[in-house]
Amino acid sequence: MSTWTIVLLAGLASYALRLVPVVLLSQRELPEWLDRVGPLTAPVAFAALGTSAVAGAASGGAGELLPLVAGVGVAGLVAQRTRSTIWAVVAGMVAVWATAALVALAG
Repeated sequence: MSTWTIVLLAGLASYALRLVPVVLLSQRELPEWLDRVGPLTAPVAFAALGTSAVAGAASGGAGELLPLVAGVGVAGLVAQRTRSTIWAVVAGMVAVWATAALVALAG
């Protein structure tokens, strides 16, 4: 078997792993508890990403940690006030970039 055949088969298997549950479960009625927790998926995912980024940057010193902490904090505040994932991400990224620029200028 050639390398490209293996790559193609792995891609098809990956696609099937994503598609099969959607096809099989689309015919079923979702439980009520799943309907209630569905809207919480994006905030939980962003919180996990932010926590992971901050934890990973903790060993890099204040210059690397401060922009991420500022971004996560600003994104959290904006998310709480606006209830908008898009505005939270935009505000968090602006805070990260601005804080990183300030840290770079300071030192």
